[in-house]
Amino acid sequence: MLLQPENQSKKYQTLFNEIDEGRVKIPQFQRSFVWEKEKTAKLIDSLIKGFPIGTFIFWRTKEELRCVKNVGNANLPETPKGDMTSYVLDGQQRITSLYAVKKGLVISKDGKQIDYKDICIDISLDIDTDDEVVGIEPSSEYPSVSVYEVLNGSIIDFLDKFSKEEVKKLRFIRTD
Repeated sequence: MLLQPENQSKKYQTLFNEIDEGRVKIPQFQRSFVWEKEKTAKLIDSLIKGFPIGTFIFWRTKEELRCVKNVGNANLPETPKGDMTSYVLDGQQRITSLYAVKKGLVISKDGKQIDYKDICIDISLDIDTDDEVVGIEPSSEYPSVSVYEVLNGSIIDFLDKFSKEEVKKLRFIRTD
């Protein structure tokens, strides 16, 4: 009898928690993280606007692969003994990008340090337009806020920095 793959829908926060707990790993045979910061900003822009970003494919097993990579350069724990591990087969670039923004990672790439806390939302723009509202760094030309701060802070933190309308936009970006 062949086991059929199962589709599952999970919240991003659940995925982040599973990475933090050592339950999601990247097998060594996957290529290195290669996405530029601009591509990560475009991914976040698509998510904010509700566009599909594709699926992730995992191999869930109790088998322990000898060689695995961390997500980004985060030091992640070993999978708890006896627990299943989900090895990323497809979607590693997207997962690493999302995790780097959520955790505010600084990833070394090609001898440069790339700070994912700098990815910002231009909250002067309407997220329902075709204009890109996410950029790779803050600007003095428009009101912006770090995606990292939005995902990890409280909306209350923004009340004294932005108008009520701008704060309302931020509520739709949160993952919880």
